[in-house]
Amino acid sequence: MHSSKDECIFYLTHTGKFLYFYRNLYYCKTLRIIRIHMNKLLLLIFGISIICSCSKNKNDDHSITTCTGNPKTYSDSSGASIALTKESWLLIKNEDGGGSVDLMLAGSTNGDSAKLTTAVDGLISLIKIDLDVQKKFDMIAEISFSHGHVQEGEFNSSTNIIVYKGTDSLNVFLQSCTLRY
Repeated sequence: MHSSKDECIFYLTHTGKFLYFYRNLYYCKTLRIIRIHMNKLLLLIFGISIICSCSKNKNDDHSITTCTGNPKTYSDSSGASIALTKESWLLIKNEDGGGSVDLMLAGSTNGDSAKLTTAVDGLISLIKIDLDVQKKFDMIAEISFSHGHVQEGEFNSSTNIIVYKGTDSLNVFLQSCTLRY
C-alpha cells in the first residue's frame, strides 16, 4: 500500500523522452495524460482567447453609405457642357468619430477646364478636375469632412462643378440623395 504523499517523479532525458519513477500509479498516469494532451489544451486555450479578444466594431454596419445619381448632361447657351456618366456619393465614418462625404465622379466636358467646390473641415475651396486629352475625367473628391463628430439624422450633401470654356463658365449644382451615418 502506498501513501498519498507518494509522487510521480519524471526526468527529461537527453533524447527528449520522459522517464517515470513512480510510487503512486494513479497520480503518475494522470500527470502523463496531462503532459500528452498539453499541446491540445494550449491550442484550445489559445483559440478561446483569440475568439474572445476579437470583437466586431459596432459601427461596421453603418460606417459607409453610398448612393448613386443617374447619368446627366448639363449645358448652357454659350455651348459649354458637361456629361456625368458616374456620380456616386460615399459617406465614410472615421475611427475618431468624425466623417466625410466623398464624391466619385466620371464623365466628359467640352470645356477648357473644370473645378469642383469642396468644404473640407469648414474651409471652402475649388479643386481642379484633371481632364485627359479627350477631355474625360474620373476622380474621387472629398466634398466635406468633420473631425470628432458627425451630423446626426438624415441629410444631403452638395457641391458645384464649374466648367470654363473660353470666357464663359457653366455652373452645375449637384446634390446627393439622402445620407445617414
